[in-house]
Amino acid sequence: MEELISTLGVSLGSKRYKVVFDDVWHGDFWEVMLHALPHADKGSKVIVITRNDIIDASCRESPNDFVYELEPLSEVMSWDLFRRKASQHGSEFCCTPELEQLSFEFIRICEGFALAIVAMDGLLSTKVNLSKWMNLSDCLRMLMKS
Repeated sequence: MEELISTLGVSLGSKRYKVVFDDVWHGDFWEVMLHALPHADKGSKVIVITRNDIIDASCRESPNDFVYELEPLSEVMSWDLFRRKASQHGSEFCCTPELEQLSFEFIRICEGFALAIVAMDGLLSTKVNLSKWMNLSDCLRMLMKS
């Protein structure tokens, strides 16, 4: 960690920078980053993406810090994203009624989060038949219950 802080300090120095931290879940994240990022005010920007309200609150240092809360995709938009990504893995996306039903189940599990939908689609593209999709669905249902 000390090496990372030192490397960031040397690399960024007195430069203007824009840094994006995506999918942050560690509670002490911002405390560490405060020491790692140079404090020279040259219009630099830091964007922190998280779904954790505690981390969200800890990253706000002043009333001027802007927080934008992204809404999850609607089911229609989720389905559209899922189909477009599936089409990239082969020909135009079409499936049996059973696969379509499972597709909607996977989309609901992803709760409208685009990254989860894209990751799920990538995983499903390696499963070429109904039984493999059903096995994955069963595993996900078990995980959701625990």
